[in-house]
Amino acid sequence: MTPTDTPRPTIGWRTPLIIVICGCLIALVAFGPRSALGLFLAPVTQEKGWGRDIYSFALALQMLLWGAAQPFVGGIADKYGAVRVMWIGPCFMRSGS
Repeated sequence: MTPTDTPRPTIGWRTPLIIVICGCLIALVAFGPRSALGLFLAPVTQEKGWGRDIYSFALALQMLLWGAAQPFVGGIADKYGAVRVMWIGPCFMRSGS
């Protein structure tokens, strides 16, 4: 290599664009189920015989508990790694069915 030759930059997975795209995908996957819960209002209330108030209270309680758990889950993710903690959800969902 001569002094005038400049090395070509390599594009790795840690570039800002890749990190932003992965963050957006995680946000879409996490927000999708939460934003779609309103679509189930009519079918669930008709099936169970509940009013809107009971279904709304259940969703509100779930959101409050989800928000209250965030600091603790974040601490666990800092201690054991985010990937391990993110795999806990699908593992519990699979065992519950």
